[in-house]
Amino acid sequence: MESLDGLRGIAAIAVLLHHVRLTPTGFIWGYLAVDFFFLLSGYVIGTVYEARFQAGLGVRAYMLQRLERLYPMIIIGGLLGLLCWSIAVPTGYFGIESDVGWFAVLVSFFLLVPFTASRTAYVHNPAQWSIMFELCANLFHAIFHRWLKTWLLAVIVGGSFIALLVIADRHWVINYGWGVDNVHLGLPRVVFSYFLGVLLFRLEKHWIARVPVLPAWLPALLLFCLLGQPSTTISQLFNHYRDPLIVGLAFPALLMLGRVSTGFGRASRALGALSYPLYLVQGGMLTLGEHLLARVQIGSGVAFYAVLLAGGAIIVGLSYLLGIYVDEPLNVWRRKARRRRMPAAAPSAGPEPESELEPALVPVPAPVLSGQAVPG
Repeated sequence: MESLDGLRGIAAIAVLLHHVRLTPTGFIWGYLAVDFFFLLSGYVIGTVYEARFQAGLGVRAYMLQRLERLYPMIIIGGLLGLLCWSIAVPTGYFGIESDVGWFAVLVSFFLLVPFTASRTAYVHNPAQWSIMFELCANLFHAIFHRWLKTWLLAVIVGGSFIALLVIADRHWVINYGWGVDNVHLGLPRVVFSYFLGVLLFRLEKHWIARVPVLPAWLPALLLFCLLGQPSTTISQLFNHYRDPLIVGLAFPALLMLGRVSTGFGRASRALGALSYPLYLVQGGMLTLGEHLLARVQIGSGVAFYAVLLAGGAIIVGLSYLLGIYVDEPLNVWRRKARRRRMPAAAPSAGPEPESELEPALVPVPAPVLSGQAVPG
């Protein structure tokens, strides 16, 4: 599933471009990449862990695995955010009240508790809001997996999609969940996309042999163009319901295309390596960059965009280095340590995914490219 690594990396870069808002499109729809992360999460977690749940993997053991996997980069991203925030002037979008104590800041940071003293739920590392929702979805999945029949999953997915339509009809977008005043509106986003991913896994044998096999760069290009589209195309055509249609129709199609696509190997692995660190470290560095740009007062000319591009390249490069030399070595060490702790008869269903934002290369039934039936 290397091509899914590539799609995840493209989505992480789209989030960065959304925050930087580079012309000509500004990637104003880049926030939908988070919904694509949720979709990938459900698909890969279902692929790897549903068999383990059936074999007896407990909720406590499962959640410990998720926390062990996620927290190293959460801590690195959060500490980097705290450092950058302490340098930058705390104003505007990233600001908090001056009389807030550091104890409250650290509790919010380490326990993923929404920070109510600012507009954003997680002021020093804004990406944590989606990690919190992912963990909630993981916990619900683990607790109720034996009751989550396929038909019930379809009902949950359908009901949450209706909720997304209602939110989009009232607010035009579904870009919610990150703020203190809209955390509740983020719930349908994760419920729909995460459990749609699980449903796609459950139904994989019915669709995987019917999906055309394309070069892996093509779904990646389609995803990049979809998230970077100008506001005068699909956005005007569908108005209120643009976001739900992209999340509910385009993203599942891209996941299925990416699941069977071939090639793009080294590029996919590189994009996969940088994706999770990039998602978690960009917030603090963008805060510092915003402060520095305001200090030097470059303006809005060529020099301004050159500085933005250089800053973005630095963030991407640092994320790649963190992925290669910190994140992945920690994962290898953690897996080896857990295997040493596990009894010989412990249930296994292949290697665990890199994270809910980073699926691993897991052994799942591959499509028969000649068009024959796929084994169940």
